[in-house]
Amino acid sequence: MTMQRRLSTMPWGLALSVALLGASVPWAQAQSTTTANTTDPAAAAAKANAVALGEAKKQAAETKKRQLLEELSGVAESQQQAIGEIKQWLVSDNNAAGDAILRDLGAALLDAKHPDELLELIPQVPTRKGDLWVASTLMNLRVNALVAGGHIDRIKAEFPKHYSDKSWSGDPSGEFYRAVFRVLADAQRQQDVLDMSADVIGNKLDDVDTVEAMLKCRIKAYSALGKQQEALSEAKSLFNVASMKGTADALLTLARQLQLAIPDDKTIVERFRAQQVAGATPSATTQGTDGDASVLAKVKGSTATYEPYLKNLVDEDYKTLLQRGNLLLLMDQPKDARVIFERAYALAKPEEIKGASESIARCMKAEDGTVGRANAWAASIRPPITEKAK
Repeated sequence: MTMQRRLSTMPWGLALSVALLGASVPWAQAQSTTTANTTDPAAAAAKANAVALGEAKKQAAETKKRQLLEELSGVAESQQQAIGEIKQWLVSDNNAAGDAILRDLGAALLDAKHPDELLELIPQVPTRKGDLWVASTLMNLRVNALVAGGHIDRIKAEFPKHYSDKSWSGDPSGEFYRAVFRVLADAQRQQDVLDMSADVIGNKLDDVDTVEAMLKCRIKAYSALGKQQEALSEAKSLFNVASMKGTADALLTLARQLQLAIPDDKTIVERFRAQQVAGATPSATTQGTDGDASVLAKVKGSTATYEPYLKNLVDEDYKTLLQRGNLLLLMDQPKDARVIFERAYALAKPEEIKGASESIARCMKAEDGTVGRANAWAASIRPPITEKAK
C-alpha cells in the first residue's frame, strides 16, 4: 500500500498530521539526537549542591506554608496574624516554590473569606515566567477574589492588560481566559463573557487553539442566555476555523447546538451525522445524501461579531495573512479565506509550512462542510498550490 493510499484512509486530522510531517523522516530520527557527554566534575558538584540547597529551601517553605494554612483555619485573631505573615513572607522571600505556595495560600484566603487581602498578594499582570498552569491558577484566584469582594467590574478594567503581556504568549490552550470566563459565567455575567471573548479572539487570531477555546466559551454563554441560534452560528464558526485536532470536538459541538437551536426537527442530528460520514471519504466534496439538502450549509457563521476586526489586518506579511484568513473563516467566508491562505503559503518559511498547509486544508473543510477533500489534499503530501479556490 502506497503512502498516499494509507493516508487517504485515515481520519482528516491524523492524515494531515502524517502528511505534513513528511514520509522521508523516520520518527526516531525526528524525535531524538545524540550528544556527547562531557560533564565537568566541578560543575556537576556545584549543580548537585545547588539542587540540594533548593530542595532544602523548598522544604522549609512548605513547612511554613502548612503552619500558615493552619493559622488561617483558626479564629479571626490567628487569621489576621497569618495574613500579616503571608504578606511579609511572600514579599521578602523569592523562593523557587513561591508561585505554588501563593496559589495554595491564596485559595486558603478565599476560603477564609479574605478576598481583598488576596488581591494585594496577586499582581494584576503576572510577571513570573515559570509554570503557566500555576500562573493561570493565580490569575483565576485573582478573578475569584474580585468577584468575592464585589469588584466584578474591575475584571473588565484589568482584562485588556493581558493581551500584550508576553508571559502569557506561550499559553496554547487559552487557560487563563477560560478561567476568567468561568468565574464570570458563575456570576451570571454572560454578556461580559461575550464582549470580552470577542476581544480576545480579535487579538489572538494567529493562535487557533485560543480562538477555539474562546468560541466554546461564547457558545456556552449564548446557550445560558437562551440564544440558541446565536450559539449555533458560533458553533459553525468553530467548525470552520478548527484545527485538525479540534475538528472532531467541533463536530460534536455542532450536533449538540443543532438539537438545541432546532428542537422541532427530530431527525436533524441524524441527518447531520450521516452527511458527515458520507463526506469523510477522500472523494467527497459536498454534503448531502440521497438528495437531502446539506444541514450545515443552511447554518451561517457569526459575521457581525468579527467583521470590525478586519479593517486592522491590511499588511501582507505571513502573520497578518494568517490572522486575516482565520477571521474570514470565522465570518463563514472560506473561499475568500483560501485566497488569503494561499498567499500566506507562498510566503511561509520552512518552519511555517505545516501551519500554512493546514490552513488551506481548513478552508477546504469549511467550503465543503465535511473533511473528505481536505483529507485527500493532505494525502497528496503538501502539493504545490495550483488549484484555484472554488
